[in-house]
Amino acid sequence: MQSPLVYYPNELLKKRSSEVREFTSELKTLSEHMRQVMKDYAGMGLAAPQVGQSIRLITVEYQPVEGDKNPAIPFTVMINPEITKMGKETDWLSEGCLSIPYVEVDIERPTEVSVTYQDLDGTKQTIHAKGLFARIVQHEIDHLNGTLILDYEKPAEVSDKPRVIFWGSTPFSTEVMNVIRPYVTMVAI
Repeated sequence: MQSPLVYYPNELLKKRSSEVREFTSELKTLSEHMRQVMKDYAGMGLAAPQVGQSIRLITVEYQPVEGDKNPAIPFTVMINPEITKMGKETDWLSEGCLSIPYVEVDIERPTEVSVTYQDLDGTKQTIHAKGLFARIVQHEIDHLNGTLILDYEKPAEVSDKPRVIFWGSTPFSTEVMNVIRPYVTMVAI
């Protein structure tokens, strides 16, 4: 059975999360729940707001599939993460989001970042993430700041594409929107 996720346009996803000040056993329980949600939905990272908790906590884990050259990422819990350094080299990649199913957005991000955070005991840690790990961490920290992949899309400009107003509910409507996306000017509301 799949665990519940918070979906766009829920206001919680656009709100900056609160700093964690107390390191209780509830954080471990929450991080284990988030790990299960990632497994249920085949995700690589998850931020607490995506499961209804407006706190600065993210989880990351990745097991490569056959033929994937990305290294495994062990289960990592980062509390109050802050990017302290970004590499100069960037790359573009199409990103999806568990809270915005069936939508992918091309996003340019640094290929390396240094992040300070606290572990489940409240101990300060620093990690230097590269490649896929760096991208996942940046995506999840965006969630903590109320930034979604949709915020990376360029605003609709004057276009020869037809404009469409479409009302629907997740997940069916997101599938339809992805099919028509290349042919129309779309603005998420």
